[in-house]
Amino acid sequence: YDEQGWYIWAIHAGRKWLENSIILTTLNKFPWDTDQIQAFIGPCISWKNYELGYEEIKNFQASFSEYIKQPERWVWKYYLDIRSIAYKQLLYSWIEKDNISISSECTYENTEKYHSYRRHTHNAEYPYGNNAFGIWFNN
Repeated sequence: YDEQGWYIWAIHAGRKWLENSIILTTLNKFPWDTDQIQAFIGPCISWKNYELGYEEIKNFQASFSEYIKQPERWVWKYYLDIRSIAYKQLLYSWIEKDNISISSECTYENTEKYHSYRRHTHNAEYPYGNNAFGIWFNN
């Protein structure tokens, strides 16, 4: 959002959307002074719970290799840190570092508070529920 309260943007930036630079693309759509923008990276899956195969991870290797983690003994396992990739894309968009807040909550681990399609799939449960986001104004 901007400090004057004229604009609020909500971006769902999962792996596929981050791969296609959804944050940069969205922020480039609107004219504003980036030092006035406040950004929040909300709860998301943590890297240690976001295991992917090589085909899913390969598109990130050129630009975001430092956010791909691979245990030495498991050469076929890759873990992706999407929270850090979103942060880096905000910095690429010229959002001031001090204007970015980041939640440390993991949607996979916090079973009481968050739905996680990946968690339900791993536990062979029906992937019920949905996440919702609301924006309201208080004038």
